[in-house]
Amino acid sequence: MANNSPSPNEDKTVVKPAYDSDTPTIVAAHAQDDKTRVKLDITHLPEKTSDLSIGSIIKQRFVLDTLLGEGGMGVVYRAIDLRKQEADDATPYIAIKILNDDFRQHPKAFISLQREVKKSQTLAHPNIITVYDFDREGDIVYMTMEELDGYPMEDVISGNCDYILDKKSTFTIIKEIALGLRYAHSKGIVHSDLKPGNLFITKEGTTKILDFGIARSTTETKASDSFDAGELGALTPRYASLGMINQDEPHPFDDIYALGIIACELYGGGHPYDGKMADEAKKIGLKPKLPNNINFWQRRLLKSALDLHSSNHDKVSSQFLKRFIAARNNTLKILMASVIFIVTSAFVIYSFNVSSPPITEFKSLSVEQQHAFSEHIKEGDTALTFSDYDAAIFHFNKAFEIHPYNPAAEKGLGKIIDAVEEYIDNAKDNESKQLYIKQIGTLLEYPALKKNKRLIKLAQHYPSLRQENSP
Repeated sequence: MANNSPSPNEDKTVVKPAYDSDTPTIVAAHAQDDKTRVKLDITHLPEKTSDLSIGSIIKQRFVLDTLLGEGGMGVVYRAIDLRKQEADDATPYIAIKILNDDFRQHPKAFISLQREVKKSQTLAHPNIITVYDFDREGDIVYMTMEELDGYPMEDVISGNCDYILDKKSTFTIIKEIALGLRYAHSKGIVHSDLKPGNLFITKEGTTKILDFGIARSTTETKASDSFDAGELGALTPRYASLGMINQDEPHPFDDIYALGIIACELYGGGHPYDGKMADEAKKIGLKPKLPNNINFWQRRLLKSALDLHSSNHDKVSSQFLKRFIAARNNTLKILMASVIFIVTSAFVIYSFNVSSPPITEFKSLSVEQQHAFSEHIKEGDTALTFSDYDAAIFHFNKAFEIHPYNPAAEKGLGKIIDAVEEYIDNAKDNESKQLYIKQIGTLLEYPALKKNKRLIKLAQHYPSLRQENSP
């Protein structure tokens, strides 16, 4: 990074300007009444960005109504579309983003905006804002998009709005961001500036990803005449991955790293590296501070998303959504358990049936059942190669339910128990050890393991687990 890098506590996107210029002055005013019929007024026709104010008219069509926000690229207004109003459209409002002088004067700014619109128009997804078009009038360069009514994510995290942020809504928000990112990544597009300022929750409760202004195409999807927004040198320091800071090729993990930070903030834990940039955090050996109100599986997932040393980014970015959903499912299983927890009843079960031979022969299953069983075993084995134990237990349990006590399923389940024992034995502190011990109770809730002799014996070995789950 250059010596003139901004403070990591700044959440605005930092854009490397082509040359210095004054920041435009934006004058805010009260929004007009929704019932007001706007008439064209020649005195409000601006010639340059710095002339803009509430009431200004762009292209004799868009009347600026309310200043919604400012970022590194420009300002965003709520505007009335006169064509919609003329057609008596019930919702004549749109959002319009106007490049500020710093960004507009960059030699490739117009190309950047055009590429943003082009990329965004290919991303037809409910969790990505809908972009309509881009144009210019004199020195004013702008793009139009759907109007959003609701809550900026920055206000949601800080508590400066009436949106209720509980565990359920937090899960939904993170899942919807991950869904939008997965879709963009499938199109070969990396957002490259994911942060609360580029996220929004509508009044209907849908999370939207905004501002693909510096989105970058992966190497595999770049066209010969493509423009790489990375040339603008833009990023938001505290959410930028190590790869972004080092100006590496764009990778989906860049977005997952930022999402990991946002997830920590949504769960009330704050920035996991105390607001420091990734390179500084790595240099001084910081470990991520994770929220206290998340479970074992969520902790593992966020650690992998925030890891500054691992090179296994392909796995983390491709499996984040799946593992995040699985992590919550594991939590729900614990919450739904009866007061007399499974470990207590396990001691009674122990004296009766434990692992047994298959009840029926495999060949007696239908072709569909045999195929489903084989697929679950295959998926479980694949998950084990990546140490993705939450996915592995899901598939081996499914296989077990199709053909109880099948040796292939039992073997896979045994490897998961091996891993739990290893984690407990190698835990570096008591807190980590207790988290791993708790997973014994979680595993015992699966039909495939509730009578597993080895796991029940392991549960008996830890009095703290018995005491915690006794009535």
